[in-house]
Amino acid sequence: LASGLQGLYLCKAGQARGPFAHHPDHHAFWVDNLVQYQWQHKAMEWDPAHPESERVLGSKALEDSFSEGVFGHQLVIGSLQGELVRASSGEAALLHPAFCEIQQLAYDRKGKIFAGLLSGQVVSWNLQSGARESLFEGKSAVVGMALSGNGKLLFVSRKGESSLDLYDLERRQPKGRLATRAAGLLQLRCSEDGRYLAGVRDAKLEV
Repeated sequence: LASGLQGLYLCKAGQARGPFAHHPDHHAFWVDNLVQYQWQHKAMEWDPAHPESERVLGSKALEDSFSEGVFGHQLVIGSLQGELVRASSGEAALLHPAFCEIQQLAYDRKGKIFAGLLSGQVVSWNLQSGARESLFEGKSAVVGMALSGNGKLLFVSRKGESSLDLYDLERRQPKGRLATRAAGLLQLRCSEDGRYLAGVRDAKLEV
């Protein structure tokens, strides 16, 4: 799945089909074999099996959103107020929201979601209960986050810092730092096998 100025594209074996639907404001996400995204501050859904199926899930304006992710089989948005809200309705998705602007979101396959805050802290919640579980401290704003393929490590990049913070999610404690060639890497992604970590800085891809 990829997105561009013309819309959504489906990519397989080096071939791309599209464009389909409208182009997302930010990112598009797979949710139960469907694609959900924001378009003009509306929550949208598109079914790749039926290319003309694009529909509006909710029209509540989300102009103060900072980051997106998937929670409880639906698109959620991190807000200026430090809340995680359902994109379709604007309703709170957590019992205990964060306490600062949410900059980045990441989620694993075991029922947890992580938020990187403007304050530098990283917070995690249990997706089943909505309760906050962990809090990692940090001094600089979080600008990128990625989970390892096995979900055991969380990589965090911070504004102006040329090293990534590593967190052991099983022990819920810091694990050290990883030096990089560029400060403040954005759009962090970890390969499924855990061998590669990629990020963007000054429109260049760093691996």
